[in-house]
Formats: sequence, C-alpha cells, structure tokens
Amino acid sequence: MERGQLGVSYQTITVFVFDGLIAECSHPRADQLACMAARWERALSMWEWDVLVLDHMHDMMSRFQSQVEVITWKPPAFAQLVHNRLWEMDVPVSETTSALSYQSASQRIATDPLISAVYDGNPHHRHGYGFKAREFVPGQM
Repeated sequence: MERGQLGVSYQTITVFVFDGLIAECSHPRADQLACMAARWERALSMWEWDVLVLDHMHDMMSRFQSQVEVITWKPPAFAQLVHNRLWEMDVPVSETTSALSYQSASQRIATDPLISAVYDGNPHHRHGYGFKAREFVPGQM
C-alpha cells in the first residue's frame, strides 16, 4: 500500500451460462427424465459441449487472469458434475452454481459489483443482466 491506499483489490468475475452456451442439449425430453430420476451422469451425457466457447473461457482465464464462473438452470448435483467435467477438460472454472430460476439469478448478477460480464446463449435472458450482458461471437475477443 502506498500513500494512504486502503488496499482494496479484487478480481472481477465473468459468468458463462451452461445451458445453451457452453453446451446444447441434444435430447431435451430424455434429459428432463434423467434429471427427474436424479441420474446426473446420464443427464449430462445428453449435452453436446461447444469447443469454441470452452476455448474462449480458457483463453480469458489464461490471458486476462479472469475468474470464470459457470451457472446452470439445473439442480446442484448436476452443477457439481458440470464443474468436475470442466476441470477434467482443463477448464479450471472457480465455481459452478445452480440457479433454479432465471429471475433470482439475473437479479443477483445485475447487482453484484464483482461480476463484470455475463455470457448467456438465450437471447431473451440478455436484458435481465443489465449492462453486464455480452454476446458470444466466435473468434472475437
């Protein structure tokens, strides 16, 4: 600390939404049935991962030392499985959160001062995040 600085330093967080951006569900009905039966491995196997988004996340973490978090609209057990799978794929996200309602998540994200950007694949959700909403464009950094 120099010249009376309070020393408040923080790292901003970038949030990526799993559902529809990081991965796309190829069999929505089968995924829903697997989630209802709490068969999380089977439910996750219904999702096809987008390699471009994963590369973008990894690039942000390495180039900008940005903290990346993932949010999913599925139950907490599914979120934990997604978190573990991302680490296995060498995408070291800091946290994977389960948010069962878009309204509560968007309110929390819009008012959290540490969250600097939100990438969501659903165009109808983007307005709920306020100025923090970002659109993922492959190849653009």
